[in-house]
Amino acid sequence: MEVPRYRRKAAEMRQVFERIDRDRTEIIVQYKAGDALGYLAQQYDVDRHRMKRFLIDWDVPLRTRASATRKHHP
Repeated sequence: MEVPRYRRKAAEMRQVFERIDRDRTEIIVQYKAGDALGYLAQQYDVDRHRMKRFLIDWDVPLRTRASATRKHHP
């Protein structure tokens, strides 16, 4: 039985993160070409929020829905 993602040890995650860092340019190109965040995260078996953090750390402008960036006034 496979270990759930949230139960993996730091050493196991380090290998995944190093692989993501090696494929950094490829990931950025795929994201800018229109691939979904969840799809990219699934390829590397990480949470989509974790993949989002990588993109933010790499200064990649994220695609957001208009409603997500609009100010909400009561």
